[in-house]
Amino acid sequence: MLRRFWQHQQSDWHYSIDNPIGLNFCLWVLQTDGLRVPPFDRHPDGDGTLRAEGMDEHSWKVWWDEVLHRHLEFHNFVQSRRRPTGDLVHSHYLSYVCWEGDPEVALLLEEMWNDYEPEANKWKKRIAERRPYVGRPAEERRFWRQLEPFRKVLPAPRIYVVEYPEAVIARVSSSAAVIGAPQNAIDPQSFRDLTFRAMQAMAGDAGT
Repeated sequence: MLRRFWQHQQSDWHYSIDNPIGLNFCLWVLQTDGLRVPPFDRHPDGDGTLRAEGMDEHSWKVWWDEVLHRHLEFHNFVQSRRRPTGDLVHSHYLSYVCWEGDPEVALLLEEMWNDYEPEANKWKKRIAERRPYVGRPAEERRFWRQLEPFRKVLPAPRIYVVEYPEAVIARVSSSAAVIGAPQNAIDPQSFRDLTFRAMQAMAGDAGT
């Protein structure tokens, strides 16, 4: 579910945070196999099953970019209150269907999804219960003041948060970024720091 945070009632500027299961699957796959693709190259080696069938840095990156594209497109529909197509609803969640590389890898990804999905739903539930992204009101007000410069160049930035062993920021575009972080270690202050870094990354090509 997409969550939005507003500065105050007199302003409609906001940024969005989401923990997308489909996007997180791409990172879970990397860590399970052990393939490293910058900036997601800080995890240990894995079982190498996907690499043995042909997945490499380039093919994973093509898949990742397509999954990101589907998520951005889906959220554009949601934000504009339009109904997304059935194919888009399907593919933005079941991200393995976006794989267009080796067919052997496609079959493995579908099998891996069946193992991943139940744990991913528990992951989202734990995040919802912990509420690690929202601090005390006074802290949040100070943070909004720190974000003031970004309001001029980032109309409605989106932040996708995925599970990763170390804190990583991946810029997607001038309106979106991915934060990879160990969710059990996230607290409101560390998340505000990561969010600020993500805003800086997004604004890099937007004139700040």
